[in-house]
Order: sequence, then structure tokens, then C-alpha cells
Amino acid sequence: MAFTPNSHSLREFCNQRFFANWDTLVADERIAAAERIMQQLVAEFVIHPQISAEIVRAAVGRCVERFNEIDDTWICTIERDDICEAIFRIVTAAGGEWNEELLGGRDW
Repeated sequence: MAFTPNSHSLREFCNQRFFANWDTLVADERIAAAERIMQQLVAEFVIHPQISAEIVRAAVGRCVERFNEIDDTWICTIERDDICEAIFRIVTAAGGEWNEELLGGRDW
């Protein structure tokens, strides 16, 4: 089943900061890396005129793996909740169906 993204909503995410509330709590290089990961997820959905459940699963899986790669235990409850919320917002803006199981590969 293909989903039609809300391209207007997705494009709004293209220049958005997802983790501005971390500015005084998390090191700048970690924030920058996390922002890049989220922008990569947005870009994956923007390039698809229609997305399928398989595209959502694969894109979110890559996003989760990227966070796994940069986490050396700095991602705690607040960061984890913020990351999950940001992924949820992007997936739903892309027209995908959210399912917590999409985050199943996370180590953080």
C-alpha cells in the first residue's frame, strides 16, 4: 500500500531544528550530528512522491542505525523521547503509518 506524503509539511521540516531544546544540555557536535540524521530522514521522504510501508520501515531503520552509531550512552530519556517524537512527526508528515515497532533496532 502506498501513502501520499504531505509534501508541504515535509518541506517545512527541511530547515527546521529538531533539538534546539538540547542547546545547553548536550554537546554541540552531538546536536549537529542528531540534526543531520533527522534531515537525512526528511530528505528520504521528500524524494518519494509516494511512500510505502517498506520505504518507511527502511528509512526509519537507517535513521535508528545512524543514532545507534553516534550514541556512546549520551542518549538518555529526554533525548530518546525527543528523537522518537521527531521521527514520529516526520513519518506522519510523509503520510506513513506510525508504529512503535519501527524503532525496534534502537540501542538507545
